[in-house]
Amino acid sequence: MSKEHGQLVVTSKKVGAPGFPVGKPLTFFAGPGDTVGIVVERLNKYRGPDHQIKVLKNPSGTPLPFSTVIRGTVKAFL
Repeated sequence: MSKEHGQLVVTSKKVGAPGFPVGKPLTFFAGPGDTVGIVVERLNKYRGPDHQIKVLKNPSGTPLPFSTVIRGTVKAFL
């Protein structure tokens, strides 16, 4: 398990993702060993039931597994 902190950088490519301005990345910090799913779970606590983040994609457009451990910077798209 890594002892380094990381960050999940989320960018919305489309209108309709409340709280995520289109094309403007938002950075969320991750603790050592945190996964994408852990960070998303923390975000979803503050989002309404109709605005939960259920899927993120990596820069190549394929689904980003929530089990991905965040090391360094992980870029994701809504």
